[in-house]
Amino acid sequence: YCNLDVHRNKINHIFSKARSEGESSDAAISGLKNFLSDELSIKLDAHILVDGEDFRNLVEAIGGVDIELTEDISLYNGENAVLTLKKGLNHLGPEEAMLFVRHRSGYLRGDIDRLEMQSVFIRGLFGTLMNKTDLSAMLRVASVLKTCETDISLKTLISIFSNRKSFVGAAPEGVILPGEAKKGKNGI
Repeated sequence: YCNLDVHRNKINHIFSKARSEGESSDAAISGLKNFLSDELSIKLDAHILVDGEDFRNLVEAIGGVDIELTEDISLYNGENAVLTLKKGLNHLGPEEAMLFVRHRSGYLRGDIDRLEMQSVFIRGLFGTLMNKTDLSAMLRVASVLKTCETDISLKTLISIFSNRKSFVGAAPEGVILPGEAKKGKNGI
């Protein structure tokens, strides 16, 4: 959430609002990049826009994602717990990964906890990608990226894979901006 020029709403509202008003994905991404750069001094070098199918295919392409949890967590589909993950290392396949990142209920701090869990997943994804040693895994990732909207070239992807050892010890960071949660239409 942010209190900047986004109607006291979530930053992803910039993208979804632009798309709902008929803007192309490129224009919506450009607006989001401009906002992050102008208002928060965060420069994005590249982006990948994935849908649910792309997400599942990416997780499948790398053989799943390992995540580290600090406590047990039960993921629900409606009222029924469909997956319980234990404290410690957990390996998620495509369906478990989708359930994990989309899970909304049961968090004490609502979306804040959800964002923290998504950060856990992103760190796990990054770690899994950086530990891949076989070229075939990167070729599978490249194949998935062909179906996604992205401005990352195959040459850049190969360069990142080739230089992945320089990322040892690095991990993506998530930042939660000050603001207050307000629900409007459709829970946004």
